[in-house]
Amino acid sequence: MALKGKRTSAAIVTLVLSIVACWMLGADPTTQLGGKATSATNSLPTAPLAVSGATSSLGAPTQSDGKLKLVVVLFRHGVRAPLETFGKNAGEHSKDPWPDLMAWGVDRWGDLTPQGSIAVKALGAYYGSYYSKNASPNAFKAYLWADSQDQRAIATAHALSKGMEGAGVNAPVDYVKPAGTTDPLFHPFTANCGTPSQDKLNGIVASIKAKCPEWQDSFKDQLGRLDQDVLACKNECGDNPCEPLNCVSCFKLPSPTSTPTTRPASPIKWNGPFSYASSATEAFLLEYANRMNPAWGRVKVDEPGSPQLAYLLQLHEFYFDKTEREPYLAGILGANLVREVLDQLNRKAGLKSSIDGKCPRAKADGQFVGLVGHDTNLANVQTLLNLHWNFDDAQLPPDMRELPANDALPAGALVFELRQTSPSDYSVRIQYVTQSPNQIRNAPQQADPFRVKTTCGDTKESPCEMSLRDFNQLVTNAIQNYKPFLSRCRDGKHVCP
Repeated sequence: MALKGKRTSAAIVTLVLSIVACWMLGADPTTQLGGKATSATNSLPTAPLAVSGATSSLGAPTQSDGKLKLVVVLFRHGVRAPLETFGKNAGEHSKDPWPDLMAWGVDRWGDLTPQGSIAVKALGAYYGSYYSKNASPNAFKAYLWADSQDQRAIATAHALSKGMEGAGVNAPVDYVKPAGTTDPLFHPFTANCGTPSQDKLNGIVASIKAKCPEWQDSFKDQLGRLDQDVLACKNECGDNPCEPLNCVSCFKLPSPTSTPTTRPASPIKWNGPFSYASSATEAFLLEYANRMNPAWGRVKVDEPGSPQLAYLLQLHEFYFDKTEREPYLAGILGANLVREVLDQLNRKAGLKSSIDGKCPRAKADGQFVGLVGHDTNLANVQTLLNLHWNFDDAQLPPDMRELPANDALPAGALVFELRQTSPSDYSVRIQYVTQSPNQIRNAPQQADPFRVKTTCGDTKESPCEMSLRDFNQLVTNAIQNYKPFLSRCRDGKHVCP
């Protein structure tokens, strides 16, 4: 949906009754304001084309694939400790205490763990070896750009770099200086890029509030198993030190608060049982990947038992569906990343688009550009480009086979390959690539990561593949209504006006 009129000054608005500031603990949904390959000379077709491909570990390209010219990879960071907002308060709804920072092996909540770094380094070695052999073995250059706001992204980039270096590839790491600075590529709303429509945000919040009871009923088995079998808090509602999750309202109204001067990460924040369930189940996955005993030993991963982690993770993906994958929010939060990917591919092919960002990260002579961010970033981009990946293939190992669709595992990535099939023909191939939870847990023992079945639009074939011209049209259409949220190039750097 298009935003009309001149861009107004950024402002934080507290809505009446059910809409409150997202930084409030215990709040419900709230809103914040701060405001086949074709010739490169052909006209732009409107529908992307797909080719078939099986789910498997990565294999060598065939002759018909064309020459690999550039790889742009959007990574999620590696295994981290829980975020501070959850880590400090997780015990409110569980019988037993959650692992502390010492158990995670970090000094701060949200930081990349030592095991996370080991797994990412192994993954970097794979990317370096595979792509240097298949792209430009004699002059392969890689570049990594990390989200400057979080240690886990910067540390993940450095671990990838070390792994690639071990494979004979130099991969310098860069980010907005100093560390801790907000990068509009990964956090455009926080960086004050554009002002969302209050009416659209109100509509999203109203929909969440109206449908929440129905959603609770739809997920009553998953929520019940999490609450009773895993969290195991058997107290009455209101009792301390823990309160059963089923006592938590979908939309509590906190006390009024003063307006903060900085924007949060997203225009809305939906707190309540689904928010807690999303964070808790993701924490169990991270515990397993970090060589810990997940969920106090009450959750199984790749062996018979109940409940299964993959089943509970449906709660995490559902929460993302209603927040990070909500189309309007995904447009606000993902437009800059989608444009960056397009700019990288076009620059290598000698093209420009009407939405060119004018100063893409990395140097033009590279063959590999890694953008290291978060699972939220992958969810935003996936939604904008109408991509889908599934773990329902029998070729996948047991610990992956039942994971919910579109789950972004630690250090998993959307991989965009630019291939030249003739002097004037380019195609773009897109797939989700990831280690399995067991591979992460058992690193540095390393097998090839998996290329998961990935489709685009309404097609059922994998991988997602189209001409570069089609990809230009896809991206242009996807972010046409979100231009007010795009950063601007100033003195070679991206800024938000």
